[in-house]
Amino acid sequence: MLQGQPIFEGKLLGGCIDSLHDMLTSSTYPDEPMIIEKYKIFPTIEEWRGTVLFLETSEMKVTPEVFRDMLLELKNRGIFNVINGILFGEPQDETFYEEYNQILVETVDDEQLPIVCNINFGHAVPRCVLPIGVNVKVDTIN
Repeated sequence: MLQGQPIFEGKLLGGCIDSLHDMLTSSTYPDEPMIIEKYKIFPTIEEWRGTVLFLETSEMKVTPEVFRDMLLELKNRGIFNVINGILFGEPQDETFYEEYNQILVETVDDEQLPIVCNINFGHAVPRCVLPIGVNVKVDTIN
């Protein structure tokens, strides 16, 4: 647990931050944001409200600076203002583990927002699947 209340809940919504970032910016595929907007693929701010955001990094192992930029894209869209908490997956091979955690706390910049880190889902092994849209109760005490 990096910060916030040890118990929180909401519907799971999120995924690989690299992919989410690509959906919102033209950094990888210039036409992707236009397609995402046209077909309303990325959740609206209302759809984010009350959710538990889960994020993980890919095998690309982006630098801490790039990771910060990716988080800032989510922050600038107001997502951190409406969610109930963040689950952050363990980086593959624990690359940039400490740096990512520090940047996550700094970028969110809200010590009341719960952030739990080092969870095995996504690209790190052993893996588990987090089903999007299910209601979860995160209890870091028990």
